[in-house]
Amino acid sequence: MSAPQGKQGSPRVGHAPLQESKLLREFKRAYFKLHDPLSAIWDRVHTQWHDFRFDARVTAHRGEAPLGKKIAILLIYQPKYVANSVRFTISHLVANDYSVVIVANGGMRSEAIQTMLQDVAMVVVRPNFGHDFGGYRDGLKVIGGHLIKAKSLLLINDSIWFPLRSDDDLIRRMEAATTGLSGPMFECKANRRHKGHFESYMLYFGIEAITSQAFITYWKRYKITKVRRKVLRHGEKGLSRALLDAGVPSSILCSRQAFMSDIEEADRAFLRTTLTYAILQHPEEDRPRIDLLSEMDAGMFCDGARRFILRHAAKGNVQELFPYAAMTAFDLPFLKKRKKIQTQLMRTAYMQAVSDGQLPPADQAIAEEIMHATCD
Repeated sequence: MSAPQGKQGSPRVGHAPLQESKLLREFKRAYFKLHDPLSAIWDRVHTQWHDFRFDARVTAHRGEAPLGKKIAILLIYQPKYVANSVRFTISHLVANDYSVVIVANGGMRSEAIQTMLQDVAMVVVRPNFGHDFGGYRDGLKVIGGHLIKAKSLLLINDSIWFPLRSDDDLIRRMEAATTGLSGPMFECKANRRHKGHFESYMLYFGIEAITSQAFITYWKRYKITKVRRKVLRHGEKGLSRALLDAGVPSSILCSRQAFMSDIEEADRAFLRTTLTYAILQHPEEDRPRIDLLSEMDAGMFCDGARRFILRHAAKGNVQELFPYAAMTAFDLPFLKKRKKIQTQLMRTAYMQAVSDGQLPPADQAIAEEIMHATCD
């Protein structure tokens, strides 16, 4: 694995805040262990109430496109206007032969609905209730029996810019990789109590996953919750574990472990460029990073740089810490939209790498949105 050299020390625009202490994490874990069984009762009540009034709360508009055997449920939160990146995502899904079902959390303006209906199979408008998994659940509930005929299903939400380029082949790679479960990123941290899971901003299900009893039972039992932490636990982590524990086949395209394995084998040029565009979580780590770059430029061994990258990759989000390396090694065609400092700095590093010619540029409409969101 090789890469041309970047500019030493760039980009340095700030640092993410320090992570919470281990003691605080343990306190919160103990509190939630006591609290969650009680709050589960309210989740059950809220879900039953939502389903009882489903026809009044959830409106499905049929579009001009038919519901085919490849279905994509695209969850969006665009109550004021539909961003160009969402239209770009829809076009890409259609180009890959997917029938698109938009699920609009929090509603959508009537003129936007009419425009969307020209290109999609359905627009489902619902309250902003239950985060992404509440929307995924209702979208599946609306399409109902159509899913039985499907051979592939995508669950995707607008928390990411995807794809960055119209010629991206991630969907084709997931389809070719498995008839079960897949996604762009599989997250599994060392020394964590939960097992690994596919991150839920994009999930791919082949025919073996869709028709599995584990998939059917999971969605039948899923309780909508307003608590984001519980969505992560029972939604993102719970869905992966339900299918994987049931023996549904899967394919991991990118993971922390695969990233670290590639770093173990990377050459000097790749390690140097990885460090150049690294966004570290602790300010005191930047001086060692710059010193390592200087040592590598002076011709010294790169073992220190390799250990430095591996140490950080073992405990952080590899795409946000090392955007150049993750996007180059695994051809990840998306960026997260969230406003956390670490994510904003990652996007700044990405734009700098594009400017330096180290990463391919995004299509213009996407590039403009990324720049606007990052520079605001």
